[in-house]
This record gives sequence, C-alpha cells and structure tokens, in this order.
Amino acid sequence: NNNQQLKMLDGTKLVQDQMVQLAKSDFYPMVYGGATLSKIGAFNTFDEFKSLEFGNDWKIFIGLTMDLFTGFQRNQKLKQAMNDRQVFVLTKEQAADGLQLATKNAYQQVMLNKEKLVATQSVMVLAEKGYSIAKRAYEVGSKTYLDVQNAEYELNRAKIALNAAKFAFHTALVELKLLIGDL
Repeated sequence: NNNQQLKMLDGTKLVQDQMVQLAKSDFYPMVYGGATLSKIGAFNTFDEFKSLEFGNDWKIFIGLTMDLFTGFQRNQKLKQAMNDRQVFVLTKEQAADGLQLATKNAYQQVMLNKEKLVATQSVMVLAEKGYSIAKRAYEVGSKTYLDVQNAEYELNRAKIALNAAKFAFHTALVELKLLIGDL
C-alpha cells in the first residue's frame, strides 16, 4: 500500500481517465459567449478629430458550433484513448504482480539471511571457544604455537563471516522495506 511506484501508477491512471474524458469532449458542441464595451468615433480630417464625440459601442454575443462529421477522427481518437487506458491498466497489474513477487522473494531472502546469521553466530561462539582452549592448551604446553595461530585464524574467519552475514541480512531487510514502502 505504501509503495511509491504503485502510488505513482495510481496517479497516472487518473491522467489516463482524464484523457478518455477529454476525447469524449470532442463530441460535445462548443458553446461560447462574450461581450465588448467600447467607444467609437468617425472623422475625415485632423480638425474634426479634436472636436470628435465618441459614441458607445456595446456588443453581446453567444454562439454554438458543432462538427457534424469529421471523417471518424473523433471516434478514432476516443478509441485510441480507451485502448491506451486499457494498456495502462494491464501494465499496472503486471507491475503490481511483479512487486508482489519481488516482495515475496525479498522476504525469503531476509529469512534465509537471518538463518545464516544465526548459524554464523554459532560458528563465532565455537571459534571463540576454540581459540581460548588453544591458547590455554599452549600455556600448559599441550599444543604448539601453530595450533594457537590456526585457532586465531579460524576466529578471524568466523568474525569476517559474521560481518558478511550481518551485511547480507541488513541489505535484504532494507530491500524488503523499500519494496513495501516502509522507508
């Protein structure tokens, strides 16, 4: 409901409806009216102009024009506007279906990345425990320094994997929120 693309398409549908109404208006007669108020005077020489008296000239008019036959131009214009509106409605439905599918996919990505994040957090806990055990075993002398370095390497890999999982989860969440218009 909050998706900006669908809101924009709703506004465009209103424009398409208005285009059909505009095409229908070509069938209506045009009625017009007006009025003019002016002064008028006549003279033959420049001397008569100085003493000229102006008279009132008032006109009121009303008219009606209607095209009886335009060679089916109006009919074709109306049909074209109706077809354009129908094409737009189909396009809008496809966009809504595509948005619904994209939203479902984005939700699945969020859930999948959430599961990966939980699994990666478990691996991180195990890597931390393994590192601390390797470090203590080295202090006691039962493991070599290479074993401690390997455990530290695994811990760093787990941290990187955890950060990558967090990034993927938050990216999927932002994409979902964008699709549903929640941002």
